[in-house]
Amino acid sequence: MPGAACRLLEASPSAADAAEAAAEAATLVELLEGRQAALAAALDGQFPELRATVWQSEASVQAAVQALTPQMTENRRKAEDLLREAYILSECLQRRSSAAVLEKLLPKRYKQYSKGISGKA
Repeated sequence: MPGAACRLLEASPSAADAAEAAAEAATLVELLEGRQAALAAALDGQFPELRATVWQSEASVQAAVQALTPQMTENRRKAEDLLREAYILSECLQRRSSAAVLEKLLPKRYKQYSKGISGKA
């Protein structure tokens, strides 16, 4: 999505193209909000669905929680980072900002985009 947004904003998009891209970005934001909320609920609640099962002993649940927590914490951080980027993309597309604005707000993604298009040339 960042590459498509960069390409679109560099080309001064038509209203229809900008609206379509903004709708895609909004869908991405919704998806990432749901994912981030699910990860937060699982971590903050100490994996309530796992603890509610009648098929696992308390000791096995505790061992599973200890094994899952580090990776889930990392996934939560990544989901939060992606959500922040999606918010920025969505806002830039809604406002039809220039690609330079996107470059300042998401320099890492813009650099990846630039490397990608220079590699294709």
